[in-house]
Amino acid sequence: MPGPRGTMYGWLLAAAAMALIFGSLTLARSDARSGYALRSYHADPGTGVPAGMMVEVSEAGKTFHVPGCRFLHHHENGNVRLIAAAEAIHEGYAPCVRCLRQYLNR
Repeated sequence: MPGPRGTMYGWLLAAAAMALIFGSLTLARSDARSGYALRSYHADPGTGVPAGMMVEVSEAGKTFHVPGCRFLHHHENGNVRLIAAAEAIHEGYAPCVRCLRQYLNR
């Protein structure tokens, strides 16, 4: 004679697995919708950086600098350009920890 088809424990286990999968997908989707992607996951976006301040960025770099900063790396294939700080932040650059330290959250 066959036994019962499902047990309460089996249904609870299936419901918990579905909740875990649904929660994971929801978290992954909300992370993908963030405003911008940082070029470095260890970068601190800073606060209070004037949006209109002109800064220098290198295409091969991850940070933006005040014009003339001696820590701006000039790579062979990286062009240095002058842009507004708001645009640099939007493109994923972070403030230089040396020349823009007053805007960091430390």
